Amino acid sequence: MQIYLTMAPEDYRKAAGLPFRTAHLAYQIGEDGRLHRRSARQTQGGLMALSDPAAPPIRESGPLCREILRTCINHAFEGVCADFGPQSTPDRAAFLTELGPLLQRSSKKLFVSAAYGRTAPSAHVLVNTALSGGTLATLLADACRTFGRERVALDIERLRMDFLLPSPTGEGALLSREALEALLKERSPSVFFSHELCAKYFTYQQDGQAHFVLFDDADTIRCKLNLGKKMAFPYAFLLCSEVEDLLEELRRN
Repeated sequence: MQIYLTMAPEDYRKAAGLPFRTAHLAYQIGEDGRLHRRSARQTQGGLMALSDPAAPPIRESGPLCREILRTCINHAFEGVCADFGPQSTPDRAAFLTELGPLLQRSSKKLFVSAAYGRTAPSAHVLVNTALSGGTLATLLADACRTFGRERVALDIERLRMDFLLPSPTGEGALLSREALEALLKERSPSVFFSHELCAKYFTYQQDGQAHFVLFDDADTIRCKLNLGKKMAFPYAFLLCSEVEDLLEELRRN
């Protein structure tokens, strides 16, 4: 399994010497519908990680696709990771449908979020592993049936969530690294491992309410990567800003 570490240019030094490929979080679609580089630092190899924060609809896919391909060739990128989030829009779908075959003809890869997996049939599909219910194995098996095993790529989002119980919506409050560490230090809880979610958890009481905390560490992320290997998935992605404190431990995966 090839592991990509998605990182901004200012984070490159944190991953120096680590056995991961880089997805360069330095490119975005601008308000003018053109490709923009957010850093003057030169990048070579790995993937272009393409973001589209607050960008308007893409009106002309063709010129943007060709500009992206030229950049990939000039920087020896292996392809593009276009994680445009959980909701699809017609303009992004049309853009990715055009970009995929263009990259493929030049032996470049395209990775898209699951929302665009059906509209970009030549692309690999990012399947997010952050779950609060069900089982990760079932989620991944469903993704295999939907997209094909060879197209699935793990998108390992690090969990740090605090749920009030009962939690009918399955939605919790995000915890910062500092907040989770403070809870663990203050409560000294018994921590358990969920085989279904490949995550750790503990419970505590506060102001008469029960809390359920679900979180990832190096062991659980390694577990998710190993599950992906057993299921013969070719790629996995980690976000550097989420796992920078675990990078040395993850080296041993």
